[in-house]
Amino acid sequence: MYQRALSLIAIGGVEVKNRIARTAHATMMARGGGITPELIAYHLARAEGGVGLTILEAAGVHPSSVLSLANLDDSIIDGYRALAAAMAPTGMRVFQQLWHGGHIYPQPDGAPPLAPGTVPSHIAGIAPRPLTRRQIAEIITAYAAAARRCEVGGLDGVEIHGGHGYLLAQFLSPVHNQREDEYGGDLEGRMRLLREVLGAVRDAVSPGFAVGVRLSDSADPRILAMDDVAAVAARLRDEGLIDYVNMSWGDYYALQRQVGGMDAPTGFQIPYTAPPVADFGLPRLLNGRFRTLEEVEQVLREGEADLISMVRAHIADPEIVAKSAAGHPERVRPCIACNQGCIGRAATFGRLGCVVNTAAG
Repeated sequence: MYQRALSLIAIGGVEVKNRIARTAHATMMARGGGITPELIAYHLARAEGGVGLTILEAAGVHPSSVLSLANLDDSIIDGYRALAAAMAPTGMRVFQQLWHGGHIYPQPDGAPPLAPGTVPSHIAGIAPRPLTRRQIAEIITAYAAAARRCEVGGLDGVEIHGGHGYLLAQFLSPVHNQREDEYGGDLEGRMRLLREVLGAVRDAVSPGFAVGVRLSDSADPRILAMDDVAAVAARLRDEGLIDYVNMSWGDYYALQRQVGGMDAPTGFQIPYTAPPVADFGLPRLLNGRFRTLEEVEQVLREGEADLISMVRAHIADPEIVAKSAAGHPERVRPCIACNQGCIGRAATFGRLGCVVNTAAG
């Protein structure tokens, strides 16, 4: 039972004990940008429940864009070491998502956000400042330095966020990126920054350290079409820049595509995210409101993915894997996809929670 879901998988030089992952999601449990005991305890509960891979919530790599975690200098390394030490006995692998929001949010000091050009996001409603070449070089260096800190801190890998309408996705977009230099123009130019970021990250870490990318299209294909996303993923693979791809669906123009509610069926993203990376040759991590290992097993057996993310399901019950593997899936507390605690509470009260699991957060 669950033969595929509970099987080993290699991501670059990292062996993951099963195909169950938790992709990056905002807990808002960091304090001052750093790792806290509360954040460690939250992830440890899921690690002890049997999850194979966790990707920590987006860590800002540059002072111009920070949400909760901030990987800006070496002060975060001790926090990473404490987290890695806590997770080590469980066998769960830990990656860190590295991120820059671009024009989605103003800078922490209230200044206009940085972006490819002056096209504002409908979230911030502020005309951003176009990045200069010097600032682009600074951000590339910042990604590489952040990745190095993750490895020094004992984590197993990093994921570069190139989706959901954030900075690197803005550079991929023919609407948001209207630059006339080498970082704009056709898709070749628009993907240059993402390729240079990944190349710098690769150079900054050891060969066995896993490097991946998260990609998604836009709810408006004129902004970023899935065909372009597929071409970018293939290019990154062919150039040896990534060890896995994490495919998602949508951006802030239609948040319900990213995080489906009660109306979304199991695996609702799969018809859109699996075809662009079919026969990809590298591990494919896919998402889409999965609640049980039975659902995960079916998708894995059909060959549409190599790992499946179960984020909200593990907020509702940290022990899904352990209970299911022990033959008691009926004991799993199910996520109802209400999005009130995991998203609503984090957004309004500044800390993740859960309607069906009051202990979460």
